[in-house]
Amino acid sequence: MALASLCEHGLLSESEAGYSIHPLIAEIVKGMVDPQELAMVQIVVGEALSCLVMLALDQEDPRHFRDCAPHLLARATAELEGQTELATRLGAQAGAFLVLDGDFTAAVDYLRRTLALAKRQFPEDLNVVEYLRATLAGVLLKLGKVEEAETHLRAVLPILEESEDCEPLTLALVMVDFGTVLEDLGKLDEATKYLKKARDIFESESESDHTVVAKILDALGRISLAEDNPDMAELYFREALDIRERILDGDHPAMANSFRHFGLLNLETSRLSEGEAMVKQALVIHEKALGADHPEVASDCAVFGMILLEKGDSQAAAGYLRRAQGILQRMLGPEHPGTLQVSNLLRLTVSNDPE
Repeated sequence: MALASLCEHGLLSESEAGYSIHPLIAEIVKGMVDPQELAMVQIVVGEALSCLVMLALDQEDPRHFRDCAPHLLARATAELEGQTELATRLGAQAGAFLVLDGDFTAAVDYLRRTLALAKRQFPEDLNVVEYLRATLAGVLLKLGKVEEAETHLRAVLPILEESEDCEPLTLALVMVDFGTVLEDLGKLDEATKYLKKARDIFESESESDHTVVAKILDALGRISLAEDNPDMAELYFREALDIRERILDGDHPAMANSFRHFGLLNLETSRLSEGEAMVKQALVIHEKALGADHPEVASDCAVFGMILLEKGDSQAAAGYLRRAQGILQRMLGPEHPGTLQVSNLLRLTVSNDPE
């Protein structure tokens, strides 16, 4: 209501990509709001930050929110310390945004604190507590703690499935995370089952063209590659790209994910020049959208290095693998499974280089 009132009186203007509350944040950050209205401002800031981060999360794109991110994190920290009514919402959103921005360690800290508070504030609301637990599990997966993530999600899913209050799309999101965990553990049949169930839910809710559906299709494509079925993988990857092309701009970071998946497919099918071009495109988009030190950039560099290695250019391949290794060591740590995998590949690449 506060935001609607401010818009009505011309205090908020619509801006690019629908981020209409950004001017309000800018005014508050610069200290230009009347101090006598501080109480109202505190409420509006919380609401505005919450709305803005939800837009960033819904679009899976952190670019338009980065200027305000420090203020969300500071506000979430204060709310969690004060154990206020806003704490659970802002803490969860801070954690989710940090995941989007690639800072998984900080995300886990916010989500653990938020989950602990939610258990005290909402002991009877299993939807809130269990969904937070599922969100935490998704981040643990990204940190390489796959078994811990699986344990959380195996406990959470039956509770949400039996809950009459759980929104169908919320359940589907948890199924996607669980499917991804199972994929990482090599339990491909079970992963496929949950991913397809999640897709069915999105379609039943008239959400066929959704970024999460594209992620599901990417995962099904990766599973098809692992099962040595590149033709089926290509169908999945193509459908995911088609969805993204309909709903996203060409420089959106999720578009880069599609290009990298096609790079992997082309690597498997020995279409190396085509794969090289696709991964180059992914790398350019990810660097521009997410920054040079994001884990997605490391993934692009790793795949690009593998393609160059397959083409026989071990020196250039080693350069990209070193870059991927450096990013992963800084962002995820030297013992993360992804870091170890790239490090091993780099070691083999260097040892086999005739020069």
